[in-house]
Amino acid sequence: MSGLLVDAIYLLRHGETVSGQCYIGHLDVALSDLGRKQMEVSTAGMDGWDVIVTSPLIRCAEFSRQLAQRLNIPVVTETDIREIGFGVWEGLDAKTIQARYPEQYRVFLNDPEENSPPGGESLLIFQQRVLTAWRSLQQQYAGQKILLVAHGGTIRILLQEIYSMLWAEVFAISVAHGCIICIEQDSNNPGNTLPYQYLNQSA
Repeated sequence: MSGLLVDAIYLLRHGETVSGQCYIGHLDVALSDLGRKQMEVSTAGMDGWDVIVTSPLIRCAEFSRQLAQRLNIPVVTETDIREIGFGVWEGLDAKTIQARYPEQYRVFLNDPEENSPPGGESLLIFQQRVLTAWRSLQQQYAGQKILLVAHGGTIRILLQEIYSMLWAEVFAISVAHGCIICIEQDSNNPGNTLPYQYLNQSA
């Protein structure tokens, strides 16, 4: 388990997007009306964060700016916490991908660590860039409470790092649209990290 330098990190996944159930890694698509509502409900009545750190993609950044303005706290854009890139699969749903790329899709599902989408980003490179950004953020905001608004893949990478998880454990974690996962330092045992908690009912 990796100790925290920040006091707490709250991981908020963006809500549903207008693209529906498609692969949208680097594709920049907006939230749907439901997606905006999911994020509004998740954060309603919450505050106490020192800073909001957001992915640059509009499904995260637009809501983050609005929330930061409402709470009167700074918002910082961190490019390297954006979602993994899915290459030629961007914007396609699973049924279409399976029909066009049956073998590549099969091996990707069976072993995504070793099999990237055509033209996509490898899981290892994605992991490395997210963790490089995370280490920098921890140094910059040590002792503070961060709301990090990002993507399902990004959130799983951070959970894997903090709790020393295996890939199989990481992929089994529920990260629903609009969910918030809180990770805090153990105030009674400095250097220890408490188990993560879901703070809403959408997870």
